[in-house]
Amino acid sequence: MQKITTFHICAIFLGLSLSGCGSKDLPEPQLTPISSVVTSTPTAPNQSPISLYINGARLLVDTPAYLEDEIIYIPGQEVFDALGYLTYIITDNGIHYIGGMKYTQDEKWTKFHIEFGSKDGIIDPGLSSQTTITFDAPAKYENGKAMLPLKFVDSNPGIAVSFNPINRRIDIKSGKRNHDFNLQKGTNFDAVIFKHLRSDQLSDNRIADLANGLSMVDFIWESKGNSDFLSLSDHVNCGTKRWNLTINNIDWEPDNWDVSEINIDSRYRPFYEKLNQQGILLSYNLIFKDKDFIHSGGSLGYPRFKKEAEIQRYLDYVRSTSRYFKGLIEYYEIWNEPNIQGRGQYIEPNDYINLVKRTIPVIREEDPNAKISVGQTTQFDDPESREYTYALIKSDLMPIVDAISLHTLFWNSPEHESEFYYNYPDLLRDVKQTAWAHGFKGEFIGSEGNYSPNLSEDMIGRVPKYSNFQAGFYASRGNVTNLGLGFSGGYFGLSSGDGPAFNMICNLNTIFVGAQPAEIAVEIESSAEKTMSYGFILPNNDVLIAIWNDGIITGYETEETANLRVEGFPDFKVQAIDILNNFEQMISSTTEQGFLKIENLVIKDYPIILKLSPER
Repeated sequence: MQKITTFHICAIFLGLSLSGCGSKDLPEPQLTPISSVVTSTPTAPNQSPISLYINGARLLVDTPAYLEDEIIYIPGQEVFDALGYLTYIITDNGIHYIGGMKYTQDEKWTKFHIEFGSKDGIIDPGLSSQTTITFDAPAKYENGKAMLPLKFVDSNPGIAVSFNPINRRIDIKSGKRNHDFNLQKGTNFDAVIFKHLRSDQLSDNRIADLANGLSMVDFIWESKGNSDFLSLSDHVNCGTKRWNLTINNIDWEPDNWDVSEINIDSRYRPFYEKLNQQGILLSYNLIFKDKDFIHSGGSLGYPRFKKEAEIQRYLDYVRSTSRYFKGLIEYYEIWNEPNIQGRGQYIEPNDYINLVKRTIPVIREEDPNAKISVGQTTQFDDPESREYTYALIKSDLMPIVDAISLHTLFWNSPEHESEFYYNYPDLLRDVKQTAWAHGFKGEFIGSEGNYSPNLSEDMIGRVPKYSNFQAGFYASRGNVTNLGLGFSGGYFGLSSGDGPAFNMICNLNTIFVGAQPAEIAVEIESSAEKTMSYGFILPNNDVLIAIWNDGIITGYETEETANLRVEGFPDFKVQAIDILNNFEQMISSTTEQGFLKIENLVIKDYPIILKLSPER
């Protein structure tokens, strides 16, 4: 151990797209189990249940593995999920099957699929060639579960299985020793598989995703819920609770300039209602291109909203939009990135303040339960963005709006804009203090955290190219930091096709439900050069402590150790959640003079989440 850091962790208490992963030929999955496949579950032998272990961690399942005619069947979707695969059950032209894909450490993909009722499975170790393997028994679909022969799992690359008939235990391993997963050196690996939940199973976790520009695609996505552009099943399956989803593109270009902004297509509202039914809270950005006016031969002023006629057209747009979506929208955002000069988005700060004051009464009249958010300037590492934001949070808008939104982290890391990265927490603290000093009493929103490994042509060379693992590590750090400082979290540009990066966000979605930042005194003695930690309290009074090595990501296997002394939680039990490897491990601890002591904790380049619970 080299460094001792004391953290006083302080703040206020207060769906499946395969784009980007080389698999466009695969059909989109359904959100609901296949109802047309009717099979019967065999009568299990009069023996104790068969237990399942994935890399040494117990997998708890609703439908247990069973032995039938000397064939062992396992709940395949749950097993492959635990192994880090993106799995799906789909129907295509009357054929029902399970498939899965996994992003590997060498930046490659492997995939499988097998039809229910068939003995022939397709294994593809590199998304380039495939092999058909015939098994002794068919895949089954029983009571909403994909039951697969154990040998099918064994046939996938890098996976080894074994069955001990005496203790009725199945061990499935992905090439690493249990020791490699252990989060506490010198102790036994006592863990269960951590499974994230769906959106409709969760309450608010204050982590949002962003999709916009619905007008640029046809309505195929409306019926399927999925497209290359957006995916409802991605969000629902990931546990997304907040989604910013807007008809216009919130950037100036590209857009569909032929779609009226006043006369909204009647098919949008049913789709938004479907999102609400899935448990998703929606934000809507009120950026206005004035398309009807332009089509009639008008030209926009620049900067925007200098003339009363243009302001009135905007208010008409706000009125029609908030009336159309009444009861469905949690937050209306007034404009996107108004500080961008040189295009139709730019509004001078005083004109923006005036526009907001004129807009608020319209929204309050048409959709009185909705909240109103201001800000949304460009990424916060831009000094001009910060200057514009401060003009707003020092204004008389603060007592009359419900939220301030910042576009927070954009590929920032210790290796890219390190000064901003390490100053970022203090910058957020100062935003809060300034806003409070000017009468603000609402919510702080941190949105559009972008670490996507999928760079557009205009971004290549401007931002670093991160691997899927690096993207997940940095996006997880950024979201935990936002939440720990009293802001909401946000991510952009990640989907199920990004493998581990997306999976880590999905795990955070479940872990941070109801979590509020809390003041917790934690003393950390660590071998890591830089250590970061934040604390939270859950609705049931459990405590979360997130801890990670906050330096440059040097490798997937990099790990350091730390000793922790947590003040005020004697006799609490401790569990550690590994959001990358999907398990929750019991951690040994002791009590000393009112402190909870945790020794030899392994910390990673991504947040390890400690959950402290009183002995119940």
